[in-house]
Amino acid sequence: MSTEECMPPGHVFGSDEVLPMLEPLYPKYTHPKVPCCVKVLAPSSWNPPPGYRKLAGDLLYIDITTLEENQVVVTASTTGFYVNKTDSAVFNPHPSTEPCHSHTLVGLLNQFSPLFKKNFASLQKSSLKRHPLEVIPTPFQVFPWAVPKTEHTADMLRSEDAASIRIGYEEHMPGQLRDWNEELQSARELPHDTMQQRLLRERALFKITSDFVSAATKGAMTVVDGNVMAINPGEDEKKRMFLWNNIFFSFAFDSREHYSDMGGDDAAHAAANGDMMGVMAYNRIDTKGLFTLGTVVVDYRGYRVIAQSIIPGILQREQEQSVVYGSIDSGKNIASHKKFVELLEKAGRLLHIRPHMVLGNNSEEVEICSSIECKGIIGADGRHYILDLFRTFPPDANFSGGNENSTAVYPRSYKHKLCCLRPELIESFIAYSYVVFLKLVASHISTKAKTEGRENNQAELKKKNKTADTVNSKDKVKECGNAQADKSEQPHETAPKTNAPKIITQDTHLEAFKAAATAVGSLSETEFDLRFNPDINTEEVRHGPSEVKALSVDRKLVKDASNYLLDTAVVKMVEDFINLEQTPIDGSQLIDILHNRGINVRYIGTICGIVSTRPDLDHVFKICILEMIARTAKQLLRVHMQNCKYLIPYIMHISYNPDSRPLGMVSNQSLHFSVFIKKKKTKKKSSSKPQLSNSIQAATWASLTPDDLWRTIVSDIKSNFGYDLLCDNCDAAVARYGIQKISLLRSLCIKTGVQILLREYDFNSTKHPTFKEEDIMNLFPIVKHTNPKVTPYSKIVIAKLYDRVYM
Repeated sequence: MSTEECMPPGHVFGSDEVLPMLEPLYPKYTHPKVPCCVKVLAPSSWNPPPGYRKLAGDLLYIDITTLEENQVVVTASTTGFYVNKTDSAVFNPHPSTEPCHSHTLVGLLNQFSPLFKKNFASLQKSSLKRHPLEVIPTPFQVFPWAVPKTEHTADMLRSEDAASIRIGYEEHMPGQLRDWNEELQSARELPHDTMQQRLLRERALFKITSDFVSAATKGAMTVVDGNVMAINPGEDEKKRMFLWNNIFFSFAFDSREHYSDMGGDDAAHAAANGDMMGVMAYNRIDTKGLFTLGTVVVDYRGYRVIAQSIIPGILQREQEQSVVYGSIDSGKNIASHKKFVELLEKAGRLLHIRPHMVLGNNSEEVEICSSIECKGIIGADGRHYILDLFRTFPPDANFSGGNENSTAVYPRSYKHKLCCLRPELIESFIAYSYVVFLKLVASHISTKAKTEGRENNQAELKKKNKTADTVNSKDKVKECGNAQADKSEQPHETAPKTNAPKIITQDTHLEAFKAAATAVGSLSETEFDLRFNPDINTEEVRHGPSEVKALSVDRKLVKDASNYLLDTAVVKMVEDFINLEQTPIDGSQLIDILHNRGINVRYIGTICGIVSTRPDLDHVFKICILEMIARTAKQLLRVHMQNCKYLIPYIMHISYNPDSRPLGMVSNQSLHFSVFIKKKKTKKKSSSKPQLSNSIQAATWASLTPDDLWRTIVSDIKSNFGYDLLCDNCDAAVARYGIQKISLLRSLCIKTGVQILLREYDFNSTKHPTFKEEDIMNLFPIVKHTNPKVTPYSKIVIAKLYDRVYM
């Protein structure tokens, strides 16, 4: 076999000449078609059984239509299954004249349907031939971005499930609802002293978290679709809150004007991400007695929905009465609680959060061990819960002002004021500062030893000169005396040739540690202990008079960490790209590399500017350009999806085709948007040009053109990422930066949750639109959640040793 025969086809590699194809990417189903066993199997409309039949043992009635077109009603009773005499018009629960009874439903169907018996046997054989990985369910649902068109078949059970979700059927079963909060907290309270206990505990946490994420995702989609009644239906849509399946849902909007000074809706949108990072951080350190809520963030149809488990008793009292720690009015009134301070101080040692004093309403100093936005609530179950953790980590000085010594580009403004450093960067900066701390200690001790050595040498030299002068002034009485005097002077002559012993005292060590601790900004003068103040750049916070000296240290720490991100973390990552230690292949992998190194996505413009000067990093440069365009287009599409989900094909069409016209100038036949069109009813001959409704004409997207869209994209990339994109449309971006439209389409669909039809798209056609209404197959949710993992045994041993030594 030749080498050419072993090579993959050309469309797999992709190039400027050969564009990648979509259809070969989806694996074809090679298994034979699953045989049909029955036509209809669904609960009967005669359900539920009447009282006298319940006493007889009837549990359920099932309508079955066999492949032989026989329609029967089966009774499920305490003694098994049997066919009754009921038809579509008359209810007769007695057994049929032809006795047909079995302990299982399959056995019953085998008796009166030969085709079912034959097809069910072949169905079992085909299922056994599958690979085990094909039948094992995944803990979290995965949605592909391109799918083939499948046949839609009738299914009574599927329709019943959909109807039960729409009408909130779970409200009629209060005894069967799961108490998600109790399950999560009880699993966290399980003992984890031994390896076996820890494995059982983390297995239970993973199972409960998976179920909670699945239920929260389904509930968020139901809320956005409008199938759940709000608990405050009289308020504005953005202010509405929902309760479904013991899960609390709310929208990530600045509905209460809490983020009005921080960036409005953009700040509220970013706060949901920050809160998720804070929950993950506190769950990771696993402080005993401190609990967080089950939290899931779902992006669906342009809305960001926050799903949380419910604190026991929180719905029966006012928020002001519930919060015993933190502030609910942006720092005007701050409460503190002894138990919360104790728990958060213990957690702050591992999260590097410094306890600080702030001024409350009466100008009294209040000690808090977190940001003022963190709220502490004691539930009805006696547990201590914390929530609103979006300011757990210190602010980013490069985007919040105050960092004047970074570069010419930074600091700069951003669309919101909630830019925080990532926990991975904090850990990396702490490790870097610890190395600097040790070097400073060693340097101070070495310098001190050299200084003391020189002083000892000078003292010995002075002593020798003084002794020599005394000997020379004496009269030489005897010759033997002179010889003896020479012998006695011999040790003094050789003494200056050897340095005095370096004696390092304890005071020298203390001075070295104190000097090094002051230089790196340590909280303690005798050991290395770096901690950050998350409220250092918060304008609403008033620090106490005792914090004046510590605030200067806090500002310096934040500046040093921000400079470390630019001068060390980013540079080290680019060096690894050059050395091929890490090679991203797409945008998602690049983002994972950035996050693992503690670099925020907003720095991707800076990275793009660095790698653009190196030809060997051209692939990274293309990924950065594509990622900035896709993320900016996602934010624009998200706003339009909130107004109308049917605009997705149109927005995507004008994104890829620079010659497109606004929706108000496009005919109904070309874009297939008959839902937006309203023709005038007149007696005269109707005009060929359709008329848009008043709401459509008033919308901003009605006059949106490709030039306007790309002008907005270029402007947003400049403001969000600090990079100048030199292109006016999609074709110019493809020609200048060498990106592919199909790659941009994939990235945009994954980020916005748009599922398109698996077919080959013609992006260069000027006669027909690239996307049609039928090409949008579905909208799927983008889910962010905590992902508990089993701790390796090595980390368990190290943690136990740490507890024995330092606790």
